[in-house]
Amino acid sequence: MKNVVLLYGGRSYEHDVSVITAIEVGQWCPQQYRLYPVYMRDGEWWLVKDWQRFGSYTSTIKGRKVRLDDEGLHVGIKTVKVDCVLLSTHGGEGEDGRLQSLLEWWGLPYTSCDPLTSGILMDKVFAKSVLKERGFVVAPAYPESAPVYPVIVKPARLGSSIGVGVARNEEEYRQALANAEDYDRSVLVEQFLEGAVEYNCAILRDGDQLLVSEIECPRHTGDTYTFGQKYQKECEHALPAPMEDGLREEIKRTTSSLYTALRCKGVVRVDYLYHQGTLYVNEVNTIPGALSYRLFGAAGVSIGKLLTILIENASCQPRPKVKYGELLDDLIGAWK
Repeated sequence: MKNVVLLYGGRSYEHDVSVITAIEVGQWCPQQYRLYPVYMRDGEWWLVKDWQRFGSYTSTIKGRKVRLDDEGLHVGIKTVKVDCVLLSTHGGEGEDGRLQSLLEWWGLPYTSCDPLTSGILMDKVFAKSVLKERGFVVAPAYPESAPVYPVIVKPARLGSSIGVGVARNEEEYRQALANAEDYDRSVLVEQFLEGAVEYNCAILRDGDQLLVSEIECPRHTGDTYTFGQKYQKECEHALPAPMEDGLREEIKRTTSSLYTALRCKGVVRVDYLYHQGTLYVNEVNTIPGALSYRLFGAAGVSIGKLLTILIENASCQPRPKVKYGELLDDLIGAWK
């Protein structure tokens, strides 16, 4: 039986979303895996008692402090070998490559993109530049000093629509910019595509095959798809989304191409905007909420199968073998 650490929480504005993902995903983890739910808070790591109760995270934490390193998971005097780290971390250090770098350092397999890809795609400014360079269509971006209205203003390294605002004049722009800068020093200003239709599509590698999910269309009110609409059931989701077959194939083809071109791993969700006949890549989520299991479920992939694919892919990844001393031997020989 493989030991799987379910890692979640962390210092992020999306902390609460991470907890929800862990609770939703963890309860469906297949029985062939032994699950260790490890919650990160204020720089400490906890094996939480009653981890599936929301109340466990709003009051004093009940559980045991644990430690994770290259030897495994340390619980008291016991050390558990870790076969895979199932990441349910959203935003901040849990999604921007820092946690991934730490797991790489320890040699622990994990279920997300590598540190470089994670870092690039977490930063909307860098991601837009890389996507455009790779030939994907993105909305035009503007310097902060010269916007062309209407614009949408976003904190560069945040998700879940936190801090996002639309501006149609100078006064609204100043307010939107100040709000976004409350969350992040780096801000993205881009053209607001009035009346665009939003589509979401997720993808996962299964061996040599790419599994592409069904496509959903969030039907929300207002200019943007807000945090409340995403997580507090304030809008409808058409799943599968009604659309012409040509557009459906374009979204699935673009999702597959992007996943391959950016060397993604694990579950990735690509969010699109369709505006006046053009499909724009809006955002790429390297650890999407609830691991997008609803989207895969609509395509016939159960959450149990989804988690099995994720865990097996990660745990079977070969670790690089390092040979120490060969170069030193050659240098010493040459020196002599």
